[in-house]
Amino acid sequence: MKATIKILYIVWLCAGLSGLLLCQSGRGKGRILGTVRNEGGNPIEGVKITAVHQESSTTFQTKSDKKGIWSILGLGTGNWKITAEHADYISLSTDQNVKQLGENPALDFVLKKAQKQTGGLEDQASIQLLEDGNRLFEEKKYDDALALFSQFLEKNPKFYQIHINIGNCHKEKGDYARALEEFATTLEAVKQEGPSPAANSIAAGANASIGEVYIKQNDLVSAQKYLTEAMTLNPENEDIAYLVGEIYFSNNNADKALEYFAQAIRINPASAKSYLKLGYVYLNKADYKASIDSFKKFLELDPSSAQAATVQNLIVQIEKLKKE
Repeated sequence: MKATIKILYIVWLCAGLSGLLLCQSGRGKGRILGTVRNEGGNPIEGVKITAVHQESSTTFQTKSDKKGIWSILGLGTGNWKITAEHADYISLSTDQNVKQLGENPALDFVLKKAQKQTGGLEDQASIQLLEDGNRLFEEKKYDDALALFSQFLEKNPKFYQIHINIGNCHKEKGDYARALEEFATTLEAVKQEGPSPAANSIAAGANASIGEVYIKQNDLVSAQKYLTEAMTLNPENEDIAYLVGEIYFSNNNADKALEYFAQAIRINPASAKSYLKLGYVYLNKADYKASIDSFKKFLELDPSSAQAATVQNLIVQIEKLKKE
């Protein structure tokens, strides 16, 4: 009888522990952090950050502070879906594999204004077309996005900004000639409207997109021209600064590449990709200490990168060069 009671107790205990473990699934000591900025590189306060564990649906939430910084503690190991939401911006989501040991890479969101391209448009149906089109574009469903952007343009022919969206769809589909036509239409409309902060921002986007088309066509001279113009119009855009740096780096102009990668880092101090390229620039300049420092910063910001092993090996090789 006592043996039977003991067995039943063990079964009950195991069942209880199983339930407890199930309740705690998704919880642990993991930590993720990052920033939220707008397209101008400025921090956004009050963005709701939601982390959902993909296996257990355990959910954590927080909000970004005045500096756009956010962090979440207590996450368990596994895949998490991280979403940034704000009433004035288009929501963004990303997947993150969280580890318990060591630092997890920073997640830096750049949110686009939900009403930015509508110029105060109050037609909710049109706004929904725009938002759905942007979402489909992010999902790489370019034909579907193109259909919605075209519907938006039919309803709102004066909102010339949409030509950038349409052009970007053609660019990703490989129809570069059509893409350039759409971007040129945007620039002509900006010219007719006259300079203003909003118009300059739109022109910067069009010039940057033209630059990307020329990069895809390996015409780096033309790409540099348009991306430099975009940088002049919108000097606080990390992605444009990075692209200009890449072009100068491809043209073996290490000093100018260094200038623009450093500018991208100034705009976004957590730009892992910029630190990676900065490491290669310094290596080409034989500044081994600065190269190692940049590579180590890259690994600190993005330790799970597919290039992490290569960079770690490169650091070892550079250390040997320093001793020679």
